[in-house]
Amino acid sequence: MSKGRGCLKNGCFGCLGVFVLLVVILGVNAIVVMSKSGDERIEDHVVGTELPVTNEQPETDPSQDADLTKPAAGHGWLILELGQGEFQLHPGEPGEGVVVKANYDASTYELLQYNTTWPDSAWVYHVDFHRTISGLQAMMRDVMGGNHAPKVHIFIPPDLPLELNVLVKEGGLDADLGGLTLTDIDLRYNKGGISLGFGDPLAQPLNSLVINGKMGGAEIRRVGNASPSFLDVNCTMGGMDLDLRGDWINDCEAQVEVFMGGMQVQVPDNIDFEGAGEGGGKLKRTDAEIARPVLRMHQKAKAGEIEIN
Repeated sequence: MSKGRGCLKNGCFGCLGVFVLLVVILGVNAIVVMSKSGDERIEDHVVGTELPVTNEQPETDPSQDADLTKPAAGHGWLILELGQGEFQLHPGEPGEGVVVKANYDASTYELLQYNTTWPDSAWVYHVDFHRTISGLQAMMRDVMGGNHAPKVHIFIPPDLPLELNVLVKEGGLDADLGGLTLTDIDLRYNKGGISLGFGDPLAQPLNSLVINGKMGGAEIRRVGNASPSFLDVNCTMGGMDLDLRGDWINDCEAQVEVFMGGMQVQVPDNIDFEGAGEGGGKLKRTDAEIARPVLRMHQKAKAGEIEIN
């Protein structure tokens, strides 16, 4: 019996030690937050590529082998790493480069940019916005009322061809990309909310549209106006509304996958739809005398459901 009481006593001391450690950690972070409570620096920043738009292609020597490690002439990559804030993507002004307008507390957040241009005029523009304090300190600032919510607006000119890569971490993104000149879109989010739409048709159909989300929710609108040749949508531990309506002009191979979540897919009646796969959902095929674009969808759901309407 005494041995049993000794184990219980040791267990209680162990729990007490963990509790004391947690109190110390919270106390230290609270002191740090309070000591910096007057250091807020709310600032407005405007950055961008400052790249002129041109449709001219540089002369090439056909006798020289192409360097496949470099992008095509004039082509661009816009890479956005966005964390812990409110972000919006808009069509910008024709003839301008990418413009980023940000309002944030410079003592808590950081805005970085990287710009690279190859000799053949291809370019990469990388924007990185993130929090510079721990999540626990940010939470305490929220409780104490001293956390300024950052807002970042990114403007993409409609006549600048580029591939768009976006990663959103613990933040919210609202984007309308209608009318832009995009070749591919890769959008990923983690612990956030996404609203992505194509209010107007793109200047040219997308080669690919990839959307991968974890622990968040997403609303994707009017995908047909982007008319991607390849569509890959993956939703893990969250929900998604996928609206495939719009002006489809080419065929599309699509795959949608859900793990521990739910997805609603809205299929338009201006295409021929072919569905196959597992995980539930209503499959239908629309036939018409006049040839129309074909959407071939493969679906997979694990611990979740895909509903097709």
